[in-house]
Amino acid sequence: LIAGLLISTSVLGFEEIITGGNMENADDWTAIWRTDTPDPGDTIIFNYTDDAPASGAGGCLRVTGQGQCGATVFQEITLAPRHIYSLDCAIKNIAAEQIANTWVEFILSKTAPTTADYYPGTGDFRFQLNTWSDPDTLDYDGLISERFGADGDYDINGFALLPTENETTWYIVIKFGCWNTAGQPPAFDFLFDNISLADLGADNSFPIENIIAGTVADADDFTGNLDMVWDADSVYLDFNITDDSIYLGATNVYEDDNIEVY
Repeated sequence: LIAGLLISTSVLGFEEIITGGNMENADDWTAIWRTDTPDPGDTIIFNYTDDAPASGAGGCLRVTGQGQCGATVFQEITLAPRHIYSLDCAIKNIAAEQIANTWVEFILSKTAPTTADYYPGTGDFRFQLNTWSDPDTLDYDGLISERFGADGDYDINGFALLPTENETTWYIVIKFGCWNTAGQPPAFDFLFDNISLADLGADNSFPIENIIAGTVADADDFTGNLDMVWDADSVYLDFNITDDSIYLGATNVYEDDNIEVY
């Protein structure tokens, strides 16, 4: 049996959703602390230029905090139901020492953050990293997609696949905090830059149903489907094949049951 699927490369593209992702303009973002009177060591600075993440450029966002603190920096955005989104950001830890009980999260949320939402583990889709087990976990300079774990109801292998409901107002949230001795150092010190949320388009799911050679008796004999997403650098293909009799005995590997992309 040979089945085929032809996809035009003209469909490839993406749309950036976030405004001010270079973190140089505070007007594009809302920042709130756990309390109305944060400690003197708790700061949020946009367009910080004395240092930057390796994957950043120009000014960046610097956040510091100590003791028992938590904060969010967020922006209201418009998302499309059943679209796939790719989230990424450059982050650098410049703290003098790494501290326990610290967290950083990047979140897509249906609801706007409040002062009560500083703690970790909330949000409908999130990249998260914390130091519960090892303070050096956040000793990092790179992209969140390369180190942070994805979680939440809409996580599809590190991408966000939104539900079919008609919610269009969402929030992109950066959340950070620590929980140690109140009002006391040591402090965390993070830089954020080039946060990006790319709309990769509608859920691109294609049935493989063009039978080129052979016959198909029923769905157990052969069913194929391709899910595809892409970003600025790569195309990601996820094949789901049902075959009740896998043949791997051919002299030429291309004559075995397999998947070929060309």
